[in-house]
Amino acid sequence: GQLHSALSSAGPGDTIYLHAGTYTGQFRATNNGSSGNPIKIQGEWREGVFLQTGSTGSCFYCRAR
Repeated sequence: GQLHSALSSAGPGDTIYLHAGTYTGQFRATNNGSSGNPIKIQGEWREGVFLQTGSTGSCFYCRAR
């Protein structure tokens, strides 16, 4: 889907904006961000974006503002 495409082309300092909804699957960025330039995923509304991976083995850092 579009999130997979965005994650595969994102680089340090990029922000991926998501429309409200539930995104299901295994998500992995192809490139790494850095502590000074992370790859960010941001929802258009604070309460409207859900990522469901179906796994608890590993995750990335998420912060709601």
